[in-house]
Amino acid sequence: MTEPSFRRIARTLTAAWRAGPRVILAAVVCALVVSASAAAQTVPARGGLHEDFGRLVIDFPGAVATDISGDGSRLELRFDRAARIDVAEAASTLKDYITKATLSPDNKRLTLDFHGPVTWQAFNDGAKLALDFAFADDSTQREFDHGPDAASSRIKTSGTGQPAPATATTIAMVATDATLTKAECKRLAIMANDGLSKALRPVHAPNDGDMVFAAATGRAGPGCEPPVLTELGTAAADCLARAVARGVYEATALPYKTAVPDWKTRFGGGRR
Repeated sequence: MTEPSFRRIARTLTAAWRAGPRVILAAVVCALVVSASAAAQTVPARGGLHEDFGRLVIDFPGAVATDISGDGSRLELRFDRAARIDVAEAASTLKDYITKATLSPDNKRLTLDFHGPVTWQAFNDGAKLALDFAFADDSTQREFDHGPDAASSRIKTSGTGQPAPATATTIAMVATDATLTKAECKRLAIMANDGLSKALRPVHAPNDGDMVFAAATGRAGPGCEPPVLTELGTAAADCLARAVARGVYEATALPYKTAVPDWKTRFGGGRR
């Protein structure tokens, strides 16, 4: 079984920076990098019922090319990048037309099954994709240019606008065997957070969820005096900065053609 990437990252990023008779400090960092081309993001979808047709709208946040094909009572939408489309509510609204909406495991293909053969059309409004459909064998329904036969049922659309933005979140935990209160653990996490600013730029950006947690086992004996906590927090920041650096060095690129390359691929694997 392939080891999950987040476990591999956490395992390789565990670092002990300082060890003494009173405290042992360690940091674990999990960097979660999500890019428009490398990983799926949740995309909302809306369904609408018009007098003589139904409409599905997918609210892509950025330009996405879509290859649409159909045959009878099934349409297949293929996207040029992964998108975790939340289609359940839209499919429920369109239940008079759609019997099943299925998103592929790689989040790059959406299959729509209908109660009967449909004609259809698709177009973009900015980055949004709109798909209209109507039953081919119902004279009261609108007749669109594509379908129901396979001969005229393949088109490609490409939304306009900027590509979906990349986001990167770093979640870290610092742990010590000192005895700390809840308030002191919070202070340790606050001071350790400075380690992110030493190693990452930017940090705490609007689209990120950067966060540091702290834990104390209490194995080192009685309470921690303020001077010791100050020294501990300073060491925690340095420890965390180094853990991030090790993470960048040890991480491997995601298995996508357009994924961001890892450090070793881009700059070489030799230690410096």
